[in-house]
Amino acid sequence: MGGFITQSYLGWRWTAYITLIMAAFFGTVGFLVVPESSHPKILQSRAQKIRFETKNWAIHSQRDTINVELSSLINTYLFRPFIMLIQEPILLLITIYMALIYGILYLFFEAYPISFQEERGWNMGVGALPFIGILIGVVIGCLTIT
Repeated sequence: MGGFITQSYLGWRWTAYITLIMAAFFGTVGFLVVPESSHPKILQSRAQKIRFETKNWAIHSQRDTINVELSSLINTYLFRPFIMLIQEPILLLITIYMALIYGILYLFFEAYPISFQEERGWNMGVGALPFIGILIGVVIGCLTIT
């Protein structure tokens, strides 16, 4: 779609604008429609509701008592993934496999325009149509897995 947009009178900037419009729309719909699913956050909201209904300010959830420190955030979100990679060999192997798959996928994103636009002389819109084959393969793979 981006190739056809770039070829039209809209220009290349509209590829980013359309992405922004779609992200804003779907993000807003998701924010309004998808319910909160984090168990601690649900309990915290429920405790706050009960606190205001009963006027008993001693009611609180466990999450209300936790003080978040920078060191715990760094340990949890920066160091823990690397520790898990070292301690879990199956996780390391799956990570290497996924890196290989993503590497091949991004090589396709680089090679298809060279092959179809530069070598064969197709325009940007038609030259991007072979990506539909990758899309179909990803959809079939997702349907096969689930």
